Amino acid sequence: MQWANGFLAQQDIVREFQSHFADNSALAEHTVTLTVLDGTDVIYLGCQNSNKPLGFTFRIGMRLPAVFTATGKAQLETVPTQRLEDMFSNYWPKPLTRSSVKSLEALKCELKEIRQRGYSIDDGQIREGMICIGAAIRDFSGRSIGGVAISLIESEALPDVLDRVGLELRQTADALSKRLGA
Repeated sequence: MQWANGFLAQQDIVREFQSHFADNSALAEHTVTLTVLDGTDVIYLGCQNSNKPLGFTFRIGMRLPAVFTATGKAQLETVPTQRLEDMFSNYWPKPLTRSSVKSLEALKCELKEIRQRGYSIDDGQIREGMICIGAAIRDFSGRSIGGVAISLIESEALPDVLDRVGLELRQTADALSKRLGA
């Protein structure tokens, strides 16, 4: 029953993600992804591609270490500290780039910044030259049930652009959360 409920929740989140972007073109110039947290990884469930090349292709079903991705960090920000320590105290994924977060303590610092800012930033941690901004999607209890992210090439990621796009993404995540009962 738990597996069935989890499967149905993922179907709802994918359907709402697709429906939201069919109705809303505010972020159409960006690649937007949808993931769910699965242990220490994120799994990609949806992607709304932009017409701009990123040099990185997001595929449905792809798994990446959550600690390096914008959606993963946004979702991990909602995990209680003790559970986070349990997840990563004996395991740390191999870095994908030289910018990948190096330790649990460094991740905790990033998570504190995410709480203050309202969205996460992956600054070249999964691919050098690519910046991603992420926000958690929450259910009725406030628990994270997924994450959305926008991907930019580094030359686009000026501070004012990051602020504007981060706020737009936060609004998108909030709208998806509401569509899912939050």
